[in-house]
Amino acid sequence: MNSDGPKEGGLAMEHAENPKSFSVLFWNMWFELQNGKRGDGTRIFTYLEELLREHQPDVLGLNEIYRVNAKTESVIERILHSHGYATYFDYLFVAKDGFVVGNVLAYNIEPKELMTLTFAEDSPATDPIYASYRPTVLRGRFDLGTSQLQVFVPHFCAMATRDHRVHHRQRQAFNILLARVGARNAIIGGDFNEPKLTMRFFGIPDGFKDLSGSLFSPTWHLFGNSRWPFYSNLDHILFDAQNNLKIQKFQVLARGPSDHSPLLARFDVL
Repeated sequence: MNSDGPKEGGLAMEHAENPKSFSVLFWNMWFELQNGKRGDGTRIFTYLEELLREHQPDVLGLNEIYRVNAKTESVIERILHSHGYATYFDYLFVAKDGFVVGNVLAYNIEPKELMTLTFAEDSPATDPIYASYRPTVLRGRFDLGTSQLQVFVPHFCAMATRDHRVHHRQRQAFNILLARVGARNAIIGGDFNEPKLTMRFFGIPDGFKDLSGSLFSPTWHLFGNSRWPFYSNLDHILFDAQNNLKIQKFQVLARGPSDHSPLLARFDVL
């Protein structure tokens, strides 16, 4: 786990002058692009830097970030630091050869609180088929003027044939967790591994809206190959539309080398 304070200047100063604007980017960066299994990582690292320069989000929620071990910072985290972001990492699973894969919450505004939340202890989701899988979600709380925002970064098991029951248990447990900790002014984003219809089946919190892709701009392609007819909208941003958040702009960005597209949302904070 790693947390470093935000650097001074740049976007942090702009945010202080305009506290009612907030942008967040969520992206599953596909760890196989980072560990050498599918190239040397150059493409995914270069594309991340392009996204940071062009869109300059206040907060990022990133899935499938690869570390060679639990204590060694990833290349992704080092890139984020070089662009003025601080990072908070926690792992989801440990592979047999010792490398770890987890989520990162990156930010260039001062957080009020950062934590890792575990799904309900009495839930079946605490005993998944992945022996080392930790059903957790990252949460950051940020003060913007008189409003306090929450950003959640989950990542649920894929609904492959042998995994679908585990996915179902994890989603049920996550809903219990949200009810317990509260979801006012919350933005929840990343790879849910759920198409839109399935998302409705598992439930969206009352008053929340779901932002995702479409038939012509899906958020996921199998193995990152647009020529194959295997695609879906597995990535979502859910946000509390009943309180202080008003969506200003939503984009499904170009996928780049990953099999998932980054999702970018800009909000007015009332």
